[in-house]
Amino acid sequence: MTFEFIENAKRESTPLLIGLVGPSGGGKTKSALRLAAGIQKVRGGKLVGVDSEARRMLHYADEFPLTYLEFKPPFSSRRYLEALQAAAQKAEGGVVILDSTSHEHEGEGGYLEMHEAELNRMAGDDWKKRERMNFTAWIKPAQERRRLINSILQMNCAFIFCFRAKEKLKIVKGHEPIQLGWQAIAGEEFAFEMTVRCLLPPGANGVPDWSEEAFRQGVAKRSDFHAPLIPDGVQLNEDIGERLAQWAKGTLGGEALIQQARISAGKGTDTYLSYWKTLTNPQRSELVAEHENNKKLARDADERATTDPMKF
Repeated sequence: MTFEFIENAKRESTPLLIGLVGPSGGGKTKSALRLAAGIQKVRGGKLVGVDSEARRMLHYADEFPLTYLEFKPPFSSRRYLEALQAAAQKAEGGVVILDSTSHEHEGEGGYLEMHEAELNRMAGDDWKKRERMNFTAWIKPAQERRRLINSILQMNCAFIFCFRAKEKLKIVKGHEPIQLGWQAIAGEEFAFEMTVRCLLPPGANGVPDWSEEAFRQGVAKRSDFHAPLIPDGVQLNEDIGERLAQWAKGTLGGEALIQQARISAGKGTDTYLSYWKTLTNPQRSELVAEHENNKKLARDADERATTDPMKF
């Protein structure tokens, strides 16, 4: 087997996986469709919706050019994979919305039910044996989920995943319960893979919660590079979807590119030079007027890190 290496590789067609997390009433479905419409402008192809929420996505069918699939149980990882493979093929390189991803976890035939079925197969009604086999019974569901996620990462389209959420508590023996806030109903593996993850609490009307608490609780995810693309206090919309798709494709330009470059410079010289290497030649040309000033910003950041290392 031979391997093909790319010298001075640029970011091209980076996977774009967007997660929208929240209970009913936060605007997940409409926001997903608006983001997808913007992404489609950049990627082309079709906007495909996979709907396990009793046709809720069809409420907006008159507003968006939607290719639609009603997805019914069982909601195993394997069936999700089959549905997403078919949707990605139908999307022709465009964008797929999955609303909701949470059925894979707690829906009929989903991850939790698959574990219970495995436990029944291994131990039946022998409760002592069930206790011994409980961990082993997670192996098959976990393998199926990992296969689903790994396959998604290889598909030629962008994805928007909607996750239901519920408020959770962490019980600590001898202490008051710890409030964990809104948490996605899904495996942590899904949350980890998201490029950007937005928390849409009740009444958010599509405006993500980017508060320190949302980040601390592990629900929100937005890198410094993405902050100019999806700013605080702004309703999720087609323009944001378009900018995120441009970033993923390596064609981001304009004010968003300038802001992104300044933010990377503020992290120091190593970070800025690493960022500069990822840019295409047209992007570098667009930033040439800012380049010297950004290098100075980076050197200033290096000095601050030397005099006050705790700030970095």
